[in-house]
Amino acid sequence: MIQEKKLAIFYMIEILKEYTDLNHPLTQKEIGEKLKSIYNVDLERKTIAANLKMLEEDLEYDIINHPNGGYYLGERDLDETEIKFLIDAIFSSKSITGKNAKELALKLSSNLSKYMRKNYNYIYKSEDILRSKNNELFFNIDIINDAIQKRKMVSFKYQDYDDLGNEQDKFDGLRYKVSPYFMINNLGKYYLVGKHYKYDNHINFKMDYIKDIKIEEDNITPKEEVKSLGKDFDIIKYINNHVYMFGGDVISAKLELISKASVIVIKDWFGSNARFKQEGDKRYAYVKSEERALFYWLLQYQEDVVVIEPQELKEKVRNRLKESLKNYEEE
Repeated sequence: MIQEKKLAIFYMIEILKEYTDLNHPLTQKEIGEKLKSIYNVDLERKTIAANLKMLEEDLEYDIINHPNGGYYLGERDLDETEIKFLIDAIFSSKSITGKNAKELALKLSSNLSKYMRKNYNYIYKSEDILRSKNNELFFNIDIINDAIQKRKMVSFKYQDYDDLGNEQDKFDGLRYKVSPYFMINNLGKYYLVGKHYKYDNHINFKMDYIKDIKIEEDNITPKEEVKSLGKDFDIIKYINNHVYMFGGDVISAKLELISKASVIVIKDWFGSNARFKQEGDKRYAYVKSEERALFYWLLQYQEDVVVIEPQELKEKVRNRLKESLKNYEEE
């Protein structure tokens, strides 16, 4: 018992770190109750007061007496803004996996109280992304995390641009009402994957464009009931098949490799999901991707690959290249 009382001051530090912040102070009585319930340590009120004084004056912890009563831990090793900045950088890193990004984010979050700490289990990242620069991004992430955990819908306005690039609200500020399921960091951009209450299929929303978000009272539509997601939905397959985060149907394609860099290009984008095959004197890759995303990808890498199948996609690429060539013909 004597040893436990000697450890009580350490326990108090942990309680202040975990359970207090500006909006959640604890009184001496409440600190005593947590010491008892968590660590099975009984301390008198005057001992708790003496320990708080020691923490502040001798050990130089930032113990703040709240104007409305109680105490909370103020300055920490990292404040909330710094932690969110670091978490953003982690999720945008090219050198770590999505799993490791989440683990590091949760470790950083442990510097905050339980009320400020967020669980980032609903953020997924593609394997090759750039750093996001949206300063309001993590506010939206926090709200969406809360909504997902509570299984509640969110509503928001969606940003758009006029013909001269001036920012405006889409549909004159009409609020979108959406069931949120998860978020993806792809190519340095964050996307919310959710279902608009009016439609059967899911939609990918650019989180940079989400404004004035709030949680609604309505429960979400279960992901299993969404036509385009379904009971057997696999988030990893979804990320791999949607390189540009369009929301259309996934197709299978056969690509001819025509440059030395073609294998690397395909590996960088499709990873182990690409299947390579030598057929005669030609090399081919078989991939799966959302059709519109693959169309734009093929235009980007036209010097490295040629689409062989499906024929319809091949015709779309050929026609687009012809139209593009006309734009550069001399008059």
